[in-house]
Amino acid sequence: MGLATIAGHVIVAPMILGYTKEHILNRLHRYIIQIPFSNCHYWVGSLGRKNGYGSFQIREKGNRDNRKQYKVHRLMYEFCKGPIGDKHVLHKCDNPQCVNPEHLFLGTHQDNMRDMALKGRTWFGSKHKDAKLKPEQVLEIRKLYAEGGHTIRSLGAKYGVNGKHIHNIVTGKKWKIVA
Repeated sequence: MGLATIAGHVIVAPMILGYTKEHILNRLHRYIIQIPFSNCHYWVGSLGRKNGYGSFQIREKGNRDNRKQYKVHRLMYEFCKGPIGDKHVLHKCDNPQCVNPEHLFLGTHQDNMRDMALKGRTWFGSKHKDAKLKPEQVLEIRKLYAEGGHTIRSLGAKYGVNGKHIHNIVTGKKWKIVA
């Protein structure tokens, strides 16, 4: 089993579709540009149409009909830091084209949603085009309901939304980001 290093990380070289990780990493490096002022390692190869993340196709050795598409930042994380499992690979730099292992970290789906919201990349909550409430109003609704004296229906009428929406707010099913 061969070993290679990148950015100070050791890469173990088991096979992917008949190729060692070292071989795949050498192919990946053809499409990575390191930008000194940002410390990002930009993927300049194929990008996903919807999300802008680097995309890389590997064909099985000896069977060119069998191929699989990979997200490059996920490959780089796994090669340099270890198994991902069922986690998401998130970016500290908030740059989908960055594949620098130092800028990548693991999180759950909920961590990913929270990270997106905190960085202003979502249409959730008050940024959604149909939103009728602001985060301050959500906090006020929760406070008024917890204090008692207000029903879900009365809060719905006061804030111009239906009772189901108020129920989802006070039970934490909606507006989870606002705490």
